[in-house]
Order: sequence, then structure tokens, then C-alpha cells
Amino acid sequence: QLLAWGEGLRGRLGLGTDETKHVPTPVKSMEGKRIVAMAAGGLHSCVVTDDGSVYSWGIGVHGQTGHGNGSCVSIPKKIEGLSGAKIVSIAAGAIHTIAAAVDGSVWGWGQVSANGLEAALGLRRESAVNRYAPMRFPGLKVAVLQL
Repeated sequence: QLLAWGEGLRGRLGLGTDETKHVPTPVKSMEGKRIVAMAAGGLHSCVVTDDGSVYSWGIGVHGQTGHGNGSCVSIPKKIEGLSGAKIVSIAAGAIHTIAAAVDGSVWGWGQVSANGLEAALGLRRESAVNRYAPMRFPGLKVAVLQL
């Protein structure tokens, strides 16, 4: 069972409201789904289910929710842009998300900047760019599937 509590501003808890919750509250939209991994960033959260799907919610202004735009998502929503990749591990930063698939491929979305996605992967970029949908890093493969 997925539980959420804390400040609910712009759907950050995944409960469909902006209400703050002081006690653990079930995230009803995830009932019946088996969660195998989860990550919480500064403004968003993600879970991976046993079929390799990723669901995310929260503030997505930099694309960190991965839904193709910068909107806020108040209930967990499946990320459709992973091209059939079966995700097994996920990590979230303040403004980006990185995921690893069972085949070793690495995916990322959110802000690509000196402090965001590319920095987390050890890459360099001088200007900030928001990636609103998942992008595969073709030159990267991982063997250890916990980020």
C-alpha cells in the first residue's frame, strides 16, 4: 500500500488535492498495483510497478514528472514515453528523474543542466534545457540496477 503525508501543494502527495496531510493517507489510485521501487524528489515522486511501468506525480515545471509537458499532476499517472522499457530502478533529484531498465538502458527526464540530469550522470552542459518526456541515453548501460 502506498501512503502519503506532508504538504500537498500542487498535487505533490498524489492524493488528487492540494491538502496537507498530517497522518499517512492511502494513495487510492495505486491500490491493487504492486510497487517494487520508489523515489521522491524535491517537488515530485515516482514509483515503479512489478510490470516495469513508472507512475509519477507532483510539480512538473521542469519536466521531472515525464509526462510531456510542465504541468502539475495531482494523482499518480503512468509515464507513456518509455518505449516499452521495463524499468527496475529509479532515482529522483530536485528537478530530474533517472531510471534504469532491465536491459541496462538508462533513461532520464527533467532539467538537463549543470545541477540537474546531466550533472547526475557526470555529463556537462552549459545551459539549462527541460526534457519533458523520457529520453534514452544510448551510450550508457548499467549492470547494477539500483540508482
